[in-house]
Amino acid sequence: MLDSLLDPKGVIARAQEMAAQAFGAQRTFFATNGTSTANKVIFQTLLAPGDTLLLDRNCHKSVHHGVVLSGARPVYLDSSVNRTYGLFGPVPKRTLFAAIEANPHAKALILTSCTYDGLRYDLPPIIEAAHAKGIKVIIDEAWYAHARFHPAFRPTALEAGADYATQSTHKVLTALSQPA
Repeated sequence: MLDSLLDPKGVIARAQEMAAQAFGAQRTFFATNGTSTANKVIFQTLLAPGDTLLLDRNCHKSVHHGVVLSGARPVYLDSSVNRTYGLFGPVPKRTLFAAIEANPHAKALILTSCTYDGLRYDLPPIIEAAHAKGIKVIIDEAWYAHARFHPAFRPTALEAGADYATQSTHKVLTALSQPA
């Protein structure tokens, strides 16, 4: 009756189906420990030792941990900096496009959108450029789970064509614990 996160067939399976529908995903998986665990699971699924991964140097520590666990070779991309407000922002588009061109063999690109300070990427052209080279796109939306529910925050990563999006509903939506 309680079901299982490892092999859901009952209430958890139905809840995951409902969450997928709400977030516009083909499938949704719940994970304990929020986006941190979800990021690591995706990395260990997509990446093998020696694979190249493009990532924002200013990403969450779970991404760096995922790199170590997967054995992938990271190509770090420097974030923009707003010196007036002292904020790190998205990696500039020109930097992303140059990295995609210079690393067409990369297996994945992971970005954090929105950033911890609420700044987000113009995802559609970035995802299109990555996909043109066969690069999977993972977007850490830990602080952006609410985006699907207001038109001003769209498109979400999935709506923009990302292959994977991780979210922490306990940060900005109602959740009882750290589900992702």
